[in-house]
Amino acid sequence: MKSLFNLFLMLLFTSVLLSQENVFIEPFVSFKYDAKQLAIDNIYSNSIVEDQTCTFKSKIDSLYFLSISAKNLKYQMSQDEYINLTELDHAAIQKLNNDSISIVNSTEIEINKFKGVVIVADLYRLEKQRLAQYILHRLEDKKLVSIVLQFTLEDYELDEISHARIEDVTSNVLIKSENFTNELEKYFQELYSIEIEKLPLRNLYYYSTDVNGNEIIHKTYDRDSLPTAIEPYPYHHTFRGRVLITPSLKHSVKQIKVKSNNGSYEIFKLSLGDELIFTCKDKQKGLIKRQGKLTVVHEVGKEIEIPFTFEYENN
Repeated sequence: MKSLFNLFLMLLFTSVLLSQENVFIEPFVSFKYDAKQLAIDNIYSNSIVEDQTCTFKSKIDSLYFLSISAKNLKYQMSQDEYINLTELDHAAIQKLNNDSISIVNSTEIEINKFKGVVIVADLYRLEKQRLAQYILHRLEDKKLVSIVLQFTLEDYELDEISHARIEDVTSNVLIKSENFTNELEKYFQELYSIEIEKLPLRNLYYYSTDVNGNEIIHKTYDRDSLPTAIEPYPYHHTFRGRVLITPSLKHSVKQIKVKSNNGSYEIFKLSLGDELIFTCKDKQKGLIKRQGKLTVVHEVGKEIEIPFTFEYENN
């Protein structure tokens, strides 16, 4: 019986590992989460103040809310200013008391280098629900990470399960170095080389004009089976290629971006197992030179773009 229980624990642990995913919150935070329990709700960016916020929702608890923010400060925050963040959170909490929310208590907390406050509150909707909300901050040099975690309190009190939840979130926040992105981009660009393999076109529709000027549509993938006078239908693909990567790619690929003639990028989204195939459309004839970017995802969730160039004749 004991061996069966141990087998169950092993399978459960393996299931959790397989469902873990990473998201990178710019400019320096990597966060690991259980994709079976949580889903990314939204990602907000502010390029002016160099910060990003990622929010999550639960697939089980409708009151669950998780927000993780990363911000590069313009100056070194003093210890007094850092402590004052908790006091500001306390003041904001007191303003929450109204007809629909009643604050039961609030307590200061410190866990995994995060400092802040946890509140217990009653939420009055169709029926009373009790929730916990953690508001925490962590300061490293000029890097500030803020967490808001909210969930339903099933037993109406903070307990070991509540502590385990905030322990799990804070322990899975990894703060990367200031040069992490630049070093990673350099590593990827030096490690991988990209070539483009030309593939047969997969256009389907062609047209010709009869003696009366009427358009006749020809439907075939085999262009060579048609007379040379027959033209591709407007906006047909003029190039189809496959991305070849050396050495074999050890990271997942999110998308291929190919620069068009007007300077914008056409994006080809990819799923796991998809071939790295893209297409181009051209109006001009002759030698066409293009640029592209392959977006790969590092294990910490950081997306890196590897640039490449290619050319082909459009006859």
